[in-house]
Amino acid sequence: MANDKALSSQYSKFIRELEIENLYAESASFELKNPVTLEAPMSIKLKDTPKVRELSEDHLVAEHAYRLDIKERRGGKALVVVKATFVVVYVIGGTPPDDVLRRFLKKNVRVNTWPFFREVALSSLARMNLPPLVLPALKG
Repeated sequence: MANDKALSSQYSKFIRELEIENLYAESASFELKNPVTLEAPMSIKLKDTPKVRELSEDHLVAEHAYRLDIKERRGGKALVVVKATFVVVYVIGGTPPDDVLRRFLKKNVRVNTWPFFREVALSSLARMNLPPLVLPALKG
């Protein structure tokens, strides 16, 4: 319990001392695998992978890659794939401990990049003349 309190305190301090300096899309792509209308029952799988690109005493550069796969529920035939990678540059007030950094990648980097991926995914579907989807919530 004391460890959790210490981690929470370190995490809160790290968050208070950081600012976003830059956030940009590094790459994005979409692919219509099979002509579809997205009216049949579908399976939606979302994978997101945040990681540290660079870390120094005063900067953290994080990368966050997303992949959205839409498949037929029966048979699992691939219908649509949307991918995008975002980079976020943070100004930080010191190098955080590893456990604080892991928590930050999993929670905050997601919060910062998720709206941008949603826009890429939904506009990509529109460009393929497909109806908009309600994307699953990020959990974790």
